[in-house]
Amino acid sequence: MILCGCSSSVPLQIKNPPEENPDIVRVQSNPDCCVGQTVRWGGKILATQNLARSTRITVLARPLTKNGRPKDVESSPGRFIAEFPQFLDPALYPNERKLTVVGQYTGQETITIGEFPYKQPVVEVEQHYLWPDDSDDPYLYYPWYPWHSFPYYYPYPYHFYRY
Repeated sequence: MILCGCSSSVPLQIKNPPEENPDIVRVQSNPDCCVGQTVRWGGKILATQNLARSTRITVLARPLTKNGRPKDVESSPGRFIAEFPQFLDPALYPNERKLTVVGQYTGQETITIGEFPYKQPVVEVEQHYLWPDDSDDPYLYYPWYPWHSFPYYYPYPYHFYRY
């Protein structure tokens, strides 16, 4: 039972990056350098679009923690498209949720944001993880609980063992 309590639902492909994991900045500066390579990228969902045989999610990229969770930072290296081979319900993948994907980089697409032509990388997703919504965690927003800074007293602050 103790080992089951320590297990995580985050897939191993998400926790462990590929050996050669090119970042988005490198791919945007040289789009042909990494075509066909496996990448692990993540960030916040901007839009979900369902097509006839796939779902495309536009993600605002963020740096990842060592276990693959997108960090809460203000800066971003850019956007990318995560292409899924199946239907994903936009209600389950809403905007502003954190998503990490592992898949093959297939190239870039040019879209327009306003009048600006923007090239964004496309990833064919093999594995993904939709991170739990942080708004459900009271310990992230109410640090004044008396036990907040004491991880070994009951009730345990949730954020000490969540990540």
